[in-house]
Amino acid sequence: MRAASFGHGSLDVTALMIKDCRLRILCGKPVTQNADVMKDRFVKEAKWLGGLLLVGLVILPLSIYLVGRAVFGEYGGDGFGDFYGQLLREFLGGEPAVWFLLLSPYLLWQLFRLTIWGFRRVGRAHTPTA
Repeated sequence: MRAASFGHGSLDVTALMIKDCRLRILCGKPVTQNADVMKDRFVKEAKWLGGLLLVGLVILPLSIYLVGRAVFGEYGGDGFGDFYGQLLREFLGGEPAVWFLLLSPYLLWQLFRLTIWGFRRVGRAHTPTA
């Protein structure tokens, strides 16, 4: 058994193998259970990516078009269809600015999660222990 220390406290990273190598335990849970947890996390993350990519591909361009039309006047092309078609052509063509724009809902979600994670880590580091 081996315990590794990361900052404060210790994390028991144990891999036990029984004679026939069928049962493996990692952090006190069978490997199959860890695989299920990872699969669930992957599915959850894929749903977030899919949903926020849909927002970036549908709602965001429509919002940009409507706000742009209200502020700057009519779009130079043939309306929203032309605007959206040009946006998709640039997206599929690999234009970095368009990729950033359309992925921005997901990127903002990840930034929000990272910020919350950071505040929790800082909060844990500064809480006095008895």
